[in-house]
Amino acid sequence: MIQERRTDRISFVRSTISWPTFRRISGPVAPEMVFAAPGLEFVARQLAAARRSGVLDLGSPSRVNVDYLSQFSCVLHIGDFFRSLAEEPEMLLPEGEQDPEVEDTRDLEGIVQRMLAYEDGTRFDAVFAWDLLDYLDEALSRAVMRRIGHFCRTGTLVYLTISNREQIPDQPGRFTIVDENHLRFERVGMGTRSGMRHSPRALERLLPGFRLQHSFLLGNELQDYLFSHV
Repeated sequence: MIQERRTDRISFVRSTISWPTFRRISGPVAPEMVFAAPGLEFVARQLAAARRSGVLDLGSPSRVNVDYLSQFSCVLHIGDFFRSLAEEPEMLLPEGEQDPEVEDTRDLEGIVQRMLAYEDGTRFDAVFAWDLLDYLDEALSRAVMRRIGHFCRTGTLVYLTISNREQIPDQPGRFTIVDENHLRFERVGMGTRSGMRHSPRALERLLPGFRLQHSFLLGNELQDYLFSHV
């Protein structure tokens, strides 16, 4: 079911290069932190330059993010993708059980198409994937990004935050935009799991049809990445 709320400037839709050395970060993840996020400025510039744009936020709904994006003339789709996967638990492989020698029988394309179902003609100019790819296996990540790519224009930007930690929270965090250069991260849940610590080359494999444009180290714990659709 699709719910739409319109304000003066935003339509809100809820739908069912030298690389820095990676450091091993240990210790508990802070429950909340604010940090500079240079990649956000590139996204803000692109949205500000467009007369009308489409934005996909794959994270959980955030009134703060909706308010921030209301300064642009855009249609905002909220995916809440990871939490939607709770209704399809067979889609999430248990940690450490991705065996390349075992046949993957999941209907990845079918479920992703159902979860990311948009009207014909929908086009995104920016996609906020946040830390989602830290929680999906490679095959599911590729299926998700192929599906999203179907709705992207040439030059559409995908914004990611990737953890450098060996242990990460067991659920994606909640990211809210403070301003065009700063993000607030809030931890969700108290469990932990092994971090994937994706390298730039690994991310390029996970985003077919996209090219890495920028990468910035966000303090000691996170790195943001900006990919562009080709």
